[in-house]
Amino acid sequence: MRSLKTTAIKLSYISSKRSYCHQFINPNFDPKATKSGGGNNTNDLLTNLGYIYQLPTAGLLHYLPLGLRTVKKIGDIIRKNLNNSIDANEFPVNEVSLSSISPTSLWVKTGRYPNDEVFTLNKNGDKNAKFLLVPTCEEEITAMMKPYLKSYKNLPQIVYQISRKYRYEKRPRGGILRGREFLMKDAYSFHVNERDALKCFDMMKSKYDLIFQAFKIPYVSAWADSGEIGGDRSMEYHYLHEIGEDKLMICDECGIASNIEKCQSTPVGKGQFKDPVEVTWCLNKEGDTLIGIYYPGTHELDPRRVVEAYGGEDLDLDTINMPNEKVLLKYQRENEDIMLASMVRLMDCRLHPRSNLPDFPLSKYSKFQFVTIDEVDLCFSKVGDICEHCGTGHLRMEKSIEVGHIFYLGDKYSKPLDLKYVSKDNAQEVVKMGCYGIGLSRVLGSIAELTKDDIGLRWPSTIAPYTVSFVTPPNIHDDTSLLREIEHLKNNNSTNTSDDWLFDLRKDISLGKKINTSHAAGIPICCIIGRKSWPYIELEIRGKRYSNTWEKAYEMEGNGSKFDWVSKGEKASTNSKNRTFEKHLVHKDDLNSVLAILLKDL
Repeated sequence: MRSLKTTAIKLSYISSKRSYCHQFINPNFDPKATKSGGGNNTNDLLTNLGYIYQLPTAGLLHYLPLGLRTVKKIGDIIRKNLNNSIDANEFPVNEVSLSSISPTSLWVKTGRYPNDEVFTLNKNGDKNAKFLLVPTCEEEITAMMKPYLKSYKNLPQIVYQISRKYRYEKRPRGGILRGREFLMKDAYSFHVNERDALKCFDMMKSKYDLIFQAFKIPYVSAWADSGEIGGDRSMEYHYLHEIGEDKLMICDECGIASNIEKCQSTPVGKGQFKDPVEVTWCLNKEGDTLIGIYYPGTHELDPRRVVEAYGGEDLDLDTINMPNEKVLLKYQRENEDIMLASMVRLMDCRLHPRSNLPDFPLSKYSKFQFVTIDEVDLCFSKVGDICEHCGTGHLRMEKSIEVGHIFYLGDKYSKPLDLKYVSKDNAQEVVKMGCYGIGLSRVLGSIAELTKDDIGLRWPSTIAPYTVSFVTPPNIHDDTSLLREIEHLKNNNSTNTSDDWLFDLRKDISLGKKINTSHAAGIPICCIIGRKSWPYIELEIRGKRYSNTWEKAYEMEGNGSKFDWVSKGEKASTNSKNRTFEKHLVHKDDLNSVLAILLKDL
C-alpha cells in the first residue's frame, strides 16, 4: 500500500504540476493559424502563448509564467557575466535593489526635473510633486553611495540592479518594445579619475559583448550620442530590424557603426549642390549675432556640427528649432542698431559657389559686421557618404532596435550631488562615474521579433523558457507503467536540467496540437513519447541552428557507437506549406547526453 501511495503522489505531481503554464495559453489560439500568416504579430504571439498579459491600458503588461522564465534567463546571463569577473579585484561588483520611488529634489539638483517623461506621485491633487517613479537611477544611486565612498581606498566600485523602471510614453507602441513600465539592468561605476573610469568603460564593453553573444542573436555595437543621460563617451547595442525606430550608419568596408547623431563621414559631392538651398536662422546666447545656416534642401541639419562649425558653445541651440520669422524678430527687437550688430553665415561644404541662395531677410546691415564661414559640414551623414574611420568604405543605413547602452558620465551627476572622496593627497575630489544599461523587456521583445517565423516563436536555447518539451498522446494516463517511466526519466536526469523540461500531459488535447503548441511557443526541442516507440523517444528540432557541432559528436558517439541515437536524416524545411523538422530517435537512457549535445547548437 505504501508503494502504491508513493506512486500515486508522483503521478499526480508530473501530470498536473508540470503542466500548469499551459493554462495561460489562449484556448482559442490555433497554432496552425500562424502557418497561413494569421496571428503571427509578435505581441499577439506572446499574449496568446502565455508569455504576457496585455492590459487594456497601452504600454502596460503583466509577465505570465513563460515570459517570466524568459526574462529570468536573460537576467541570469547578465548576472553571470557581471558577477563571475576576472576583473573583480580591480573593479568589485555588487548587486543591489533600489526603490522605484525617488524624491524630485535630487532630480532638480541635476537639472532633470521637471521632466515630461517621468511619472510623478502627487498627493491629494498637489501640483508640486515630491516623488517620482524612476526611469533611470543615476540620481538615486549617487546619493546612496555617498556614505560608502569617503576615501580613494573605497574606489573603484560597481553596483547594479535588475528592476522595473517607468517612463511616461505619451503614445506607447510596439507592445513590449516600448512600454510605460519596463525591466532594465542598470549598473553604475565610481572612480577616482577619468582614466580609471574609461578603463572600466572598456571592461564593461567587453562584458556586454559576452552577454549579447550568449543571447546568440547577431547584434551591432554602435558609437552614440549620450543624449539626455549625458557624458562624454557612449556606445549603444542594437538588433537590426525593419520595425526599429533607431537608425544606424554602418560602413560597408570596416563595419564600424554609429547612430546617425554621432556618425562621422566625408560628404560625397563637395561643392556640387546648387538647388534647392535651405537656410535656418539662429542666434548666439547673447542675442547680438544673427547666424544664417545654408545647406542643401535634400539634407537634414545637424545641430552638433553647427556648434562645431560656429566654434563653441555660444550658439543658442533653442533658436535653431524656432521658426525663422521669430528668430529674425527676436534679433531685431534685441538689437536697436542693426548696423552695429554682428552676422555670421555658415555655408555647408556641399554647396556650389553659384548656388541659388534664399534672399537675405534684412534690408539694413553692415558688410563690415558680416562674416562668412564656408567649406564646413553642417548636415547629418547620408547613405553613400565616405566613412571617416577607414576613409574608403561607404555608409549604408539600417533600422534597428536599441537594447543596451553604456556611458562614461564623468561628473555630470557626482558634481551637483556633491559625491566626493578624499584623495591620497588628502584633498576633496569629485568622483567620476559611468553607467551601463540593458533593457530585459526589449531584449525579450526584440529576439521574439527577430526569430519568429510562420509557425510562431523560435527562442535560442540560452533564453528559452524551457529548452525541452515532452508531449504524450491524451490516452497516456491509461498506461500507469509508462507514466512511471516518465517520472523516472525526470527524476534521474543526471545533467540537472530537468527544471528546463516542460511536460505536456494534458488529457483533453491531441498529440498533434501539443506538438504544434510546443513549436509555436518556441521550445527548441520537442520530445514525443508514445507506447509504440518506447523506450525510444522521437525528437523534433524546432530551434534554429547557430552551429553544427552536433554532427561531429554524432559521428563519434552516436549511430550506435556510444549512444543509442539515430538521426533520421530529415533536414528542416522552411516551406510554409510543407514544413518539416529535423528528427532524431534516442533511447531513454541516452536522452540526457544527446539533448545536451543538440542544445549546444540551438
